Amino acid sequence: LNVIPEIIIVQTDQELIDLLLKDEVDLIAYPVTETKKTREQCQFLPLQFDSYMVLIQRMNRNSVLNVTDLAGKEVYVKENTVFHNRLSSLNEEIGGTIQITLASDSLTYDNLIEKVLLGDIDYTIAYYSHASVFKNYYQYLDYHIPVGFTQKRAWATSVSKPLLNDTLNAWLQLPATQQ
Repeated sequence: LNVIPEIIIVQTDQELIDLLLKDEVDLIAYPVTETKKTREQCQFLPLQFDSYMVLIQRMNRNSVLNVTDLAGKEVYVKENTVFHNRLSSLNEEIGGTIQITLASDSLTYDNLIEKVLLGDIDYTIAYYSHASVFKNYYQYLDYHIPVGFTQKRAWATSVSKPLLNDTLNAWLQLPATQQ
């Protein structure tokens, strides 16, 4: 493609979408969750993978064994994220007794997982694909309790730039990019 990328680092998935909608970026080179809302806002590239949300906790005798066991427990998530939305829905489904604590905007998802590992907080939510990376370094991390269903995730471009999306799709089909 002969393009020199400019990399912009953000704190949340919503910031990525906002930059794309404002035409401040052309491509989100990060797996965006495909939802009804994001399908209206983005065009997704064909290299998609599936992941699902899981509860992040330390392995111990008091580990949660089922999402319904979160009743009365405090779970940290970032506001206005897919994790916040899913936890709010789950809270309604099980009777509204999960204590949802909104984490500081300055914290990343990695920071929240690290806070669980350090014992600063007991629970957060992340994607299985993301949490599994931490398991390589922290054997006592438990990320096996599903909190949601499997969702497609992929890189995305703006709906206002179909030519860019078509060009990237064609590039992704080249033998050299499929290795």
